[in-house]
Amino acid sequence: MARKIKVSSEFTYLAAIILLSLAVAIISAADFGISMIVAPAYLLSLKMGVLSFGQAEYVVQACVFIILCVVLKKFKFSYLFSFGTCLIYGFVLDLWRKIPFFNPSITSPGSMDLWLRVVMFAFGMILTSFAVALFFKTYLFPQVYDFFVKSVNI
Repeated sequence: MARKIKVSSEFTYLAAIILLSLAVAIISAADFGISMIVAPAYLLSLKMGVLSFGQAEYVVQACVFIILCVVLKKFKFSYLFSFGTCLIYGFVLDLWRKIPFFNPSITSPGSMDLWLRVVMFAFGMILTSFAVALFFKTYLFPQVYDFFVKSVNI
């Protein structure tokens, strides 16, 4: 008889943040393109120069958060928890990008062998999917992007 493994929602939430930020760091280092969801923050961080990738996520997700409130025609204090998730995610993303392998100022994107970049991109895409699925398996608020989809679909 197979026994189900119970994992706390808090652990799932933290795993989702850590894995999603790692996936984004891997995909951006592979330099084959990134998800259109994180692309605005990535471009903002490249063009502004003063904002890190994680900090640019704060700006972009704040704008998405405002749009969410306008679309829903309401604001609940609890919605701010999704932005709190964004703050943690952005911080962890910046931590991953301090590792020389993912740091574009040390290892320029696209400078690795093609086979390694292909593996990184494929692994990053799979990891992204898994991490987003984890966010939906917890009672805690996902990032603003995912919370937007979840709220508008209801």
